[in-house]
Amino acid sequence: MLTVRLPFDVTLRLQASWLITVAAIFAFCGMFILPQQFQGLSARWIWAAALLTTALYCLSLILHELGHAAAASRLGLPVDGIHLHLFGGVLLISGIPRRPWEELLLALSGPLVSLVLGGVFLGLGLLLQMIPAEPAQVLGYVSVLLAVYNLAALLLNMIPVYPMDGGRAVRALLWAATGRFRLSIDLAMVLGVVLVGLLLAGGLLLPRHYLFLNLALLMLAVSIARMAWQGYWRMRELCAVRIEDCLDEQLPLEGGGNPLLSRSLADGVSASPAPTSKQPLEGGAHQITCDQEYAASGPGFVVRCDTDGRAVEVVEQRVLAAGDEDGDAGITAGSVAESAGVAVTPEDCVAADAVAIDVMPRLQMRADGWLVVVDDGGRCCGLVTRQGLENCLAGL
Repeated sequence: MLTVRLPFDVTLRLQASWLITVAAIFAFCGMFILPQQFQGLSARWIWAAALLTTALYCLSLILHELGHAAAASRLGLPVDGIHLHLFGGVLLISGIPRRPWEELLLALSGPLVSLVLGGVFLGLGLLLQMIPAEPAQVLGYVSVLLAVYNLAALLLNMIPVYPMDGGRAVRALLWAATGRFRLSIDLAMVLGVVLVGLLLAGGLLLPRHYLFLNLALLMLAVSIARMAWQGYWRMRELCAVRIEDCLDEQLPLEGGGNPLLSRSLADGVSASPAPTSKQPLEGGAHQITCDQEYAASGPGFVVRCDTDGRAVEVVEQRVLAAGDEDGDAGITAGSVAESAGVAVTPEDCVAADAVAIDVMPRLQMRADGWLVVVDDGGRCCGLVTRQGLENCLAGL
């Protein structure tokens, strides 16, 4: 696999199967399309024009995916890279859009690039074909071919089958209409199955003298069915992940069986590493805090629990106390008490067995970026953060 760096900090990965597509386009243009259109043109010019067509085809596909990458970067979604394979290209992103309009923008950004490229190539082709010189005629015809490709790519990508761009756009509209993220995915999948069935019926029932159209419909149905099947299993994997599988490992909170060490607080005493446990504070409250490494590298959290283990307050702490000369930080209950805490309400809690992908939009909408994870009895068993959940889902 060949790897290339692109704008927007995107990594382009070219799979070996992509070379088959490139070779097929180059051969088809050089052996059939261009010789039939320019019968008196020398073989050298024919193959040069075929090479130019193939190169601009590849560039058009990459620009289409970069359109998606630009939208993802604008929305703050991590971009893992672009993969080019036998059937085209795909942009891999880690996060999930927060709102339906963000999903719609992400879906339409690539087709919008194809629409612009199609218009530019069409205008350039018509302009060049007004020049009688043969090189201009050849370049004009190549431009028209690329316009047809980009506009055809636009139409194919807008087929309403998830995970194609059209299917993602339909999912965004269904998400906005129903307010339920996973239901919108299920409905988009059903729509894709119906469309594949119609294409198969058309390919099998059309009269035999439309053989080319029959084969085209059948190939399109197989290609769409393949993508829909991959999308289905991808969603199955995501829907199998529960919130309890995505607890932030850097926040070892009591109740979840997290084996990491924490810094438990006692009144006026510096914390030292110890197994996660509740320590009594004033008023019969208990609290659990993050480990020193995380507190020193970014925002940490202290979760205060009552005697029944139910979370009552979450405190965000930057870097609490200066360490001694050896660099060990001292964290005191007094310093925590001075921090501004957030009272935990039912809206701040999520069930440990909740489906992670259902919780992601809710978590991304929160300015504080966290939710308290509770068990069936309402007891705190951890804290899930936006970044932690995104990393968990991206690792699948």
